[in-house]
Amino acid sequence: MRTLVAFLLLFALESVGAQQSAQTQSEPEGFGLQNASFVVRLLSPISTKTSSEGDMFTALVEQPAEYQGAVFEGKITRLKKPKKGVGKGKAEIVFQFESVTFRGKTVPVTADLKDVVNSKGVKGVDEEGQVIGRTSNKKRIGAALAASGIGALLGGLAGGAKGAATGAAIGAGVGVAIGLTMTTTGAELEFLPGSLFTLEVSDRTRKASKAE
Repeated sequence: MRTLVAFLLLFALESVGAQQSAQTQSEPEGFGLQNASFVVRLLSPISTKTSSEGDMFTALVEQPAEYQGAVFEGKITRLKKPKKGVGKGKAEIVFQFESVTFRGKTVPVTADLKDVVNSKGVKGVDEEGQVIGRTSNKKRIGAALAASGIGALLGGLAGGAKGAATGAAIGAGVGVAIGLTMTTTGAELEFLPGSLFTLEVSDRTRKASKAE
């Protein structure tokens, strides 16, 4: 029994080492962003009229000044139109910002949506003047799920059920995406190029350093 446990522990340690090595080689160095405030201007629309699930969109940084010219890229993960008739639900768009490119370097990020201004300069509403509801949901990505499984195995071998829970929590700390949801009671929901989003941004990388 002890031989089997030792073998499993060795296998798990080797797996963790291989995964960390792969992450170190594949993940770029970050910009040192931790809950940093950004204002970005949409370059492509986010719309229940013209967008589809899986569409990518881009946004240009307006603020802070030291990151002007940087470009954020995101993806629309869900679109929902309300059924016809009064009180038949809400128009909904779910999306996430995934990376920022600055001075030739692209870094994965998480970004929470704090405020919106439509392309006409009106705050808190879409292009038709409909009030926007906003929510955000942190979700684990694939690498984190794999890491949590390895963490649980290590923790379980070291300390039983309690150790497994602790190990899973440590593993799952890697790689978190923030799903952003906008809703309105209108038939359509749309933000055109020129709309401004205020974001709270953090790096999602192995290492962080300030922009040069």
